Amino acid sequence: MCREDRDVTKLAKSRLREIFEKGVEVPAADFPNGTLKFVSCSKCEGEASIVMARGKKKLGFELNLTIQFKGTYKGADVDGTIDIPDLEDSTHADGDYQLNVSCATAEVKSFVRSAKCQNIIRKAIDSFVNDLKNH
Repeated sequence: MCREDRDVTKLAKSRLREIFEKGVEVPAADFPNGTLKFVSCSKCEGEASIVMARGKKKLGFELNLTIQFKGTYKGADVDGTIDIPDLEDSTHADGDYQLNVSCATAEVKSFVRSAKCQNIIRKAIDSFVNDLKNH
């Protein structure tokens, strides 16, 4: 059996930062009382690797992320963070990972925890996963 492990941690961290630094916007229809944009991945710790076994490529990762967001709500500036302490290849596949949200505005905090907003974050992370799989 031929097996090859390749460390792609540096690439993974770089790609996640790049995705969020470009800005991931919440559509206005989903957040009608303001604007919201995920603007950076300020913390990205952990490991990522690609394993080649029996001619198949498998991505594995265990990461801890902190994502910053900014925007407005009812005319006032808002900002906050989302901590994802256990983003792993297995938890990502089923969307079963924890989001810890910090924000001074309760309504914004509640929205960021909502399924609509989590789907936006999940799509950004899907983009990261697909990029690594195709590397």
